[in-house]
Amino acid sequence: IRSVFVCIAIEASVKNFSSADERKLLQLIDDQDKTIDRGDMISNIAIDSAFHGVIMELSGYKVIPDLLQRAMGEILRARHMSIKLPGRLREPIIGHQAIVKALRSGNPKDCVTAMKSHLDKSFVSIMQILESLNPE
Repeated sequence: IRSVFVCIAIEASVKNFSSADERKLLQLIDDQDKTIDRGDMISNIAIDSAFHGVIMELSGYKVIPDLLQRAMGEILRARHMSIKLPGRLREPIIGHQAIVKALRSGNPKDCVTAMKSHLDKSFVSIMQILESLNPE
């Protein structure tokens, strides 16, 4: 559900993306990176959410953020657990950088591809955590 909504939003965001938005997203990426060095995972996840919030805002859609908020409870719980996976902390930052690059290109298809790749990696991490909690 998240992937579908977020990909729809980023595709719409391209037409509204400005250099000011790029600076805002790059600052959030930098801020998120600094949380890793401090070991501040609460702020890390909050900044990650803010990054995605900017994209939602740029899309102009008013309903999608509300629908996503309802689905995000379990996703956030799993994200908190997935940050313990080796290499997982910097993975979202790399994905966010690719998303900004795609937005800068102005190509909606590239934006969807970058976002889908980012979310797919997150999904794999979440599944690894869930599988570790329920070994068969």
